Amino acid sequence: MNARVLKQPITIMVNGEPYEPDVRFSRRKTAALEIRHGELLVRVPLRTSRAWVLSFIQSRIEWIEKHLTNQCEQMRLHLPDPVEQSRVLLRGQSLHFSFSVATVAKSYVELTDEGVDALISTRVKKAPEEAAVLILKAWLHEQAELFFQQRTHFWAGQMQLTPHCVKTANFKRMWGRCSSKGEIALNWRLIMAPEEAIDYVIIHELAHLVEFNHSPAFWANVAKFCPEYRHWKQFFQDRSSWLLW
Repeated sequence: MNARVLKQPITIMVNGEPYEPDVRFSRRKTAALEIRHGELLVRVPLRTSRAWVLSFIQSRIEWIEKHLTNQCEQMRLHLPDPVEQSRVLLRGQSLHFSFSVATVAKSYVELTDEGVDALISTRVKKAPEEAAVLILKAWLHEQAELFFQQRTHFWAGQMQLTPHCVKTANFKRMWGRCSSKGEIALNWRLIMAPEEAIDYVIIHELAHLVEFNHSPAFWANVAKFCPEYRHWKQFFQDRSSWLLW
């Protein structure tokens, strides 16, 4: 591969503070900026000079500052912290979360009338707070598997489509995926979103069985079953920090 990196990182001023963007060279013809999870990614063609990269970034500094500020604020607002906040989201509902340590053979999580409780076994060597988060994530994953199967089956029937299979995944950069083989994979973190939002992602991925792209025809098909898709698309963009949890 002919990709290279800068010998010296580029430092720019963003909102009055020094900042080092992630600059990546690849076999592309144009330069592009992307802000993901509060970080600036700059993609440029091979053999692009350091001076040109710096000039390109500076020419778009107002856009960068605006979108970095907005995304960082959204991340601060939505990043899950069940131990600190004593709250957990389940299908859009904010439930009270608590954990305790007890002499039991195995740690477990249960849903009660008061909320979600985690019981951590004294056999666990990790700190109770860390163990509570790990077992909570595993429990949410289990909730997601059952619910996603049910909703995907329902929407596949509504759309008269037949996916090859439906899986629950641990993606860090996407909410769902439809493979060329017709395999639907859904991020378990979706279980924190409202049911209507989860339905949007399922409909989106199922629609790829008809249009394996994001063409106007694809979005028209999505809109047929989810007229509010633009709202939910923005909803997940604002909650990209969930992917980091």
